[in-house]
This record gives sequence, structure tokens and C-alpha cells, in this order.
Amino acid sequence: MQKKVGIVDNDSSFVRRFKDVISSKHTDVEVFVFPNIKAAQTAAKKFELNLLLVDSKVGGTANFTLPMQCSAVLLSNEREDKEDCSLPTICKYRSVEEWYEVICKYCRCDDGISGQGGGNVESQKSYAPICLFLPCGENTGATIASTSFCHFLYENGFGKMAVFEPYFESGEDLWRAVDTLREKCNGVCVALNNWDYENSIVPIINAATVVLVSDGTTFANETIKKYLHEIPKVALESREDINRKTYILYNNFDPKSGSLFESNDIGKLGGLGEGRNNKASFEKLVTILGVRRD
Repeated sequence: MQKKVGIVDNDSSFVRRFKDVISSKHTDVEVFVFPNIKAAQTAAKKFELNLLLVDSKVGGTANFTLPMQCSAVLLSNEREDKEDCSLPTICKYRSVEEWYEVICKYCRCDDGISGQGGGNVESQKSYAPICLFLPCGENTGATIASTSFCHFLYENGFGKMAVFEPYFESGEDLWRAVDTLREKCNGVCVALNNWDYENSIVPIINAATVVLVSDGTTFANETIKKYLHEIPKVALESREDINRKTYILYNNFDPKSGSLFESNDIGKLGGLGEGRNNKASFEKLVTILGVRRD
């Protein structure tokens, strides 16, 4: 059984370690990070979380309204677990295997009964990575960039890819659609042309890589600057975590009127277009994403 675990916690260091370690050690567990309880509760209904972990300081008095397939557990700094209550509270500091036991104990199957966990990890479903393309201006070509990247992957033997330009009322709706595609493809590329800092935060947090598509104009550079400043605050993630998975890709760049964004904190993929080495940019992105071949 694939276990989908959501987490809401203001301790960005803990959340990063939890997500990285659990996901790498147990491929049957997928961790989703949410900036607040409201987003997590909405997501639980939309793409069927099995377990929601909430820091007791954030949601200790919250009235959790969750669908049948999702249970909730509070996280505490206290060493003693309190599991004999309607909303269990457990210590957040435990080993990977102890965490896996907790996840297996509280994750709910489709019938609402706690799953038993276990099973051969190698036989579990592996979810495809998601690359989110965000335009930094009206004519930067995020859709063209994402489509070209998917075409490059397909031509080079990476199998079935999915690319789409969605129009959803919320990030949670978008993520439900993306989550369905991930089970059927080797990778998903999303061009989120109508994005903002509030409704797009769930896809931004949970994407493996975020590509900021820029044409080098003053407006585009200011958009990148604002993104790097605002997203860590909205996402409740550290600036280092955001920077680590963010890359700039130039498209429609005119050296006469544009300028490169000056920063050593985020990655550069190069540029697309006539006279530029599209292949080198895409090969670099393939390595970053870790897209698997068929």
C-alpha cells in the first residue's frame, strides 16, 4: 500500500530531514509538506492523504475535519507519547524505523482501517518527479520550455512524459491532477502560467524542481528576486531549501535589452532558442530531476 503522509510544522529543519530521510529509506511512503492546516485539510480530501502529522503548537486545539481515509496525529517535543486519546500525540524525535512504524500504524487504507505496513520496498510504486515551470513575465514561454523539455526526454528514451498547462482554482486541485499523472508517467512537467504566492504554494513546496523561466528583462529579474524573498516566508521553509531546488532557465533572451540575474544562491540551466545549446540545458535538468528511463 502506498502511504501518503502530509505534514504541517513550522520547524523547517525537522520537516526537511523528515521528508528526505523517510522518502529515501521507504519508497512506499510519500511525504507532502503544507504551510498550514487549512491547505492540508483541503489536500486530504482532494488527493487522498492517509495520514496528517501536525505540530501540536500549530494545531493542538484544532478541530480536524478529515475524510475517512485520513487520520491525524499531533507532533510534540515531549518524549512521552500520548496515544490513548482521540487525537494521539507523539514525540517527533525518533529513528527512521520508529517513524515508519508510526506511519504504518496510523495510515488508513481506503476502507478506513489502519494499514499494517511492511511489504517488499522494491515492489512498491515509484512516483515520477515533478518539474514546475514558472514564467517570470508574460512572454517568457514557460509552456514552450516545459513542452520542449518533455519532447527532449521522450526522444532520448525516457519514456512516457506528461506536460500540461493547468487552470485550477487552488494549488490543492492542481496537485490532485498531477498526482494522478505521476502514477502513469516517468515525469510530469507543469507550466503554471497563472501563479501567485498564495494559491501556488502547495505545488511549489512539493515539486522536485522549480524552473523560473526568464527573458532577462528588468521585470523578470524583479520577479525572481521577489520569489526568492517571499516564497520561504509563505512556505515556512528555509531559504536554503527553496534555493536548492530553484533554477533559472532563459528563453527569448535578448542580450541587447536583457541582463542575467546575479545570484550564486540558485542554479542556472542556460538558455533556449536559436543559436543556444538547448540539449545542454535539458541534460542538466534531467540530472537534477533524476528522471528514470524505461
